[in-house]
Amino acid sequence: MRKIDLSVVKEFQEVPTIDLKPIKVLKDRVYFVKAIQNSKNEYWVDGIYCYYIEENKNVRIDEGTHTLHPYKFDIFVPSDDEDVQIYEDMNYIFFSIVTDSSDQNLAQIILYAIDINTHEQIRIFAIKYSQREFYYMGFRMLSERYIAIDLVNSINDTLKEYDKLFIFDIYTKQMIEIQDVSIKYSLGIFQLSQNNKYIYCEEIYMDEEDEVSILTTNMYEVDDDDLVENRLDIFNNAVKCMDFEKFKEECINSNNHIDMKDIDSIKEDGIIRVIGSTKEYIYYKKTKHQKFLEHSKEFNDRIMLGKEEIYAINKNNMTSEKITNLDIGSIFSFENNILYKITEDDKNVKIIDILTGIQEYVYEKSQKAEEFLNFIQNRYLIMEVNPNMPSKKYLKLIDMQTGKIEIQAKKIISVKDNFFYESR
Repeated sequence: MRKIDLSVVKEFQEVPTIDLKPIKVLKDRVYFVKAIQNSKNEYWVDGIYCYYIEENKNVRIDEGTHTLHPYKFDIFVPSDDEDVQIYEDMNYIFFSIVTDSSDQNLAQIILYAIDINTHEQIRIFAIKYSQREFYYMGFRMLSERYIAIDLVNSINDTLKEYDKLFIFDIYTKQMIEIQDVSIKYSLGIFQLSQNNKYIYCEEIYMDEEDEVSILTTNMYEVDDDDLVENRLDIFNNAVKCMDFEKFKEECINSNNHIDMKDIDSIKEDGIIRVIGSTKEYIYYKKTKHQKFLEHSKEFNDRIMLGKEEIYAINKNNMTSEKITNLDIGSIFSFENNILYKITEDDKNVKIIDILTGIQEYVYEKSQKAEEFLNFIQNRYLIMEVNPNMPSKKYLKLIDMQTGKIEIQAKKIISVKDNFFYESR
């Protein structure tokens, strides 16, 4: 493992507050997105920096007039876990800025790529949009070739049919608008397979906790007029897929309801939620409502009381396979497609190999105010200490192979075998 203290990278600057998010790690250097929050709680992205580890030197690599006064520009760099995963196999980092247009009613989104070998900045494309009608929400990396661009309507952010969602081909510069309302309304994943052959999306329309409360109690009601008007079932839970070339054809033909294949689905009897994904697989859980199971006369239903089913979708061939039944409340870990069940009580955290059933590790809590946070690289455990006391809260990174506490910090981020932390 390699440990990098973010306080050193920031040269121990505390005011204004600097936030560094690593997005690509190489042997001798790390690329960060730098954001700043001032005393007025104003937050903006400052730019992209390259930190040379041995020299302890931090260099800004994005160029342009926006670097003079970054707080005046809307700078966006994809930096979610899925984006960082895609960056692993790429020699470029992408970012966008929003600038004024010659037409005062229009703004311009400009997409750039930075070559990590030469640090050359390349303008990829520009698109104009009406600032009166839309807010630019940034873009997502779908693969090394495709991105998704989101424009949210300024009329009513709950009326998603008026939003604009595009897929952009970085190689050919082709821009395709997605008009399918189920994709616009869905809160779930939207991903491409690594070979750009298949597209996957999760059809869900509300948070899991809210949906369970509405379906299993009489205490809540839901306003679904917008969804009903668009012929959408608010309680439909599904993971869908389609050949990507066919999907693009449907979009080009302005199809408002693309007929994607259900890999798995469930309606009012339960919920489906994607847990997460790797380059090769999408993992999801399928849980029938306990109220339904308690009253079912079917044996296969009764044995699922207190449990949920875990499935894996092979992103390269659109097939799904059941992995295991997991006790509700247990945690499913899948990094590098090595599967663990993690259980926690007041005294211990236990890490169990799902395929063999062997307990690989057990961590005995040193104090009551400790809670499990994450299990990384199939070896390192992150515990949160004093989680309900903001002034005393901190994280511990434990190497479960040696039992040694490697890091105690207020923040820990991992990228591959690198750990970035901020000292307490």
